[in-house]
Amino acid sequence: MEDFNELEWINQFFDNGIDLQQNEGLDRIRNFALFWNMFENFACANFANVTKIENFVEKLNGRTAITLELVNPYLEYFIDRYTIPNNQINIDGLQFRDKRSDILARGKVLAVLERQVVTPKEILEALLLILLRFRNNLFHGNKQIVNLEGQITNFTIANKLLAEVLTLMRQNHLISS
Repeated sequence: MEDFNELEWINQFFDNGIDLQQNEGLDRIRNFALFWNMFENFACANFANVTKIENFVEKLNGRTAITLELVNPYLEYFIDRYTIPNNQINIDGLQFRDKRSDILARGKVLAVLERQVVTPKEILEALLLILLRFRNNLFHGNKQIVNLEGQITNFTIANKLLAEVLTLMRQNHLISS
């Protein structure tokens, strides 16, 4: 079987209307898929949802205190990301659904981004809920491949947070080798 260049095929499929090259954006998105897969496997028994993320954060915090030093850089990024010109937080782009669990998750995320809730444990939970929406929107939501390149920083931040969480899990024996 001859070589197959996936990116070339995708570019041709869109009549070269987008210019996907092997670049940082695609690498970050690919890496996010891998990081999320690892997180979902080890933290959520292969199926992440709002309740499993909440339970995981509670379990991790029971093993090691989640610190502001861990969560604050990510919190600041997402506050900046979702603050609109009138200094209001707008997370409509995360596309929370109308399900009860998503309504609760949306409320938790808003409370953290609006600094109404400030404990490191609750901040980490909200951050992971944001990443859950990234994952769901990437694989199940409004798939606009032409807009992925504009998400490089989101995926870079997400990957770094997931790496830190996975490292904490390993250090606290929540992942067996």
